[in-house]
Amino acid sequence: MPQCPHCQATVIEGQRYCGECESYLLQPEGGNIVCPQCGIRVAPGQEVCHKCNAGLPAAGAALTSGLAAPPESPRPPTPEPPRMQPQAPPPGNPGRPSLPPWIYFILGGMSALIVVLAVLLYVKVQAPSPPPAPAPVAALPAKPPAPTPEPQPAKPEPPKPEPAKPEAPQPEPAKPEAPKPEPAKPETPEVKPATPETFEPKAEPPKEASLQEQLEGMLKDLREAQLKKDIILYLSCYSYLFPNLDQKRKDALRYWERFTFHQLMFSLEDVKAMGEDKAYAKVTWEIQVQGMRSEESEEITQIYKVGFSRELGRWRIRSLREVEE
Repeated sequence: MPQCPHCQATVIEGQRYCGECESYLLQPEGGNIVCPQCGIRVAPGQEVCHKCNAGLPAAGAALTSGLAAPPESPRPPTPEPPRMQPQAPPPGNPGRPSLPPWIYFILGGMSALIVVLAVLLYVKVQAPSPPPAPAPVAALPAKPPAPTPEPQPAKPEPPKPEPAKPEAPQPEPAKPEAPKPEPAKPETPEVKPATPETFEPKAEPPKEASLQEQLEGMLKDLREAQLKKDIILYLSCYSYLFPNLDQKRKDALRYWERFTFHQLMFSLEDVKAMGEDKAYAKVTWEIQVQGMRSEESEEITQIYKVGFSRELGRWRIRSLREVEE
């Protein structure tokens, strides 16, 4: 199969131009004529390069790839069959590749969408806000109809005076004699029987529990929380400002997992009030515990110097310090 002398591509015999590089395949009689810009072989008398669209010089000034052929006797030019010249693409920037058409459609659609959104936003901003709804008018109560005057009864006419009749002289009545006054009797006052008076005992106001009793009540709640392993009741006996209260909760839960309380007794001594909301005391605990794994009982005595504070109407443990016996 014949090959293109420029790009070595396989061509069909009798083909005039290469389909790969647009080079002229036939051997010209006057020697090879090449394009001065891209270097492919062109046909004699060709005015435009089929590859780079560059204008070609006249045949006498064309560059050749070898030596000039010996002069021959002039012969009439052989007419070439007419062929379609490839239409030159529109001039543009040869170094910048053109974008596919669908990119331009997308960019145009996005631009139109942006313009529509901007117009809608402008119209929405410029549109006047609707007037506020009128306040409902309270219906005025209807005035009651004026009462119709009742017809007054007709006044009776006064009787006509009768003519006076002459009165006959009446005899004067005899004067009664005045009765003689009786002697006054002394009045004796009535004596009512004495009734025994009932005395109702007055209810005395309940006495406020002493500071000792209030602190003992709080320690009883703490004892019950330890025996029942009630963490909510246990934390309610401590002040919200107790140092490391969350760690105290974790230690209690960890201790309850390992031991069980069988006996828990306490004694409260040396109670001292420091104002209305603070107090100090000495608390001694007698504890009997049993291990969950070893099932061995152990008796422990612990003595603490406890600081109490009154919060939300209840005494709570504010500070705690263990002391030696």
